[in-house]
Amino acid sequence: MVNLADLRWPELNNHFKHDPLAVIPIGSTEQHGPHAPLGTDHYIAEELAKEAAKNTGAICCPIIAVGVSSHHRHFSGTLYVPERIFEDYVLHICLSLNFHGVNKILFVNGHGGNSAALASVAVKLKEQHKILTINWEWWRDSSILSTVFPGGSVAHADGIETSMINSFKPDLVKPELLPSQEKVPREWGRKLKGTSIPSDTTDFSSETGVAGDVTNFSAVKGIELRKACIEHLEDLITALRNFQES
Repeated sequence: MVNLADLRWPELNNHFKHDPLAVIPIGSTEQHGPHAPLGTDHYIAEELAKEAAKNTGAICCPIIAVGVSSHHRHFSGTLYVPERIFEDYVLHICLSLNFHGVNKILFVNGHGGNSAALASVAVKLKEQHKILTINWEWWRDSSILSTVFPGGSVAHADGIETSMINSFKPDLVKPELLPSQEKVPREWGRKLKGTSIPSDTTDFSSETGVAGDVTNFSAVKGIELRKACIEHLEDLITALRNFQES
């Protein structure tokens, strides 16, 4: 496993001169219903990133485990920071890597609340520092999801996400505590005439904190999805390594 935190500094002294790429797993610590652990998002991101890094020889950085999650704050145990602080924190981690020679960064993000901030970081790194940064999010890749869960999509702590975290941390997941579909809204958030409006989770899912389809949980499909995501991430690391700006 090529885990930056496990290495000694002389081992990295020349590494980035030959392979100036780093993988940064990012997630959150927030409620995931009565059945899944608070660490769901960062556990998934970390495990996917570590496995893909191990198989490609890339450097995997320590997990960023707290993100933009204030909308879940009404549920016990949720940790969060303001978006501007999160963005600045991630930006400066990337700049510290750049100081050591990294000029390509891959975010493996496990939490949707982080997406806007990470997109902003990527633009700043590109425009101001010439660092190529991309953000990959497993649940948004329909080409992967459709091969395992045809027609399925991920909302929050639903059947697919629970299947995924169960493939990594089965001892922390209680599938039998998945709420009934009658208690869970099918969509994430609120809409006004088809347009999304700002919402806390309790505005639309106050009883369980869950949204989406909870009926398609499958331990077997969770393992299949994990493998498909790791394979895709390995291909992405290789493609980013070989990518040259025109």
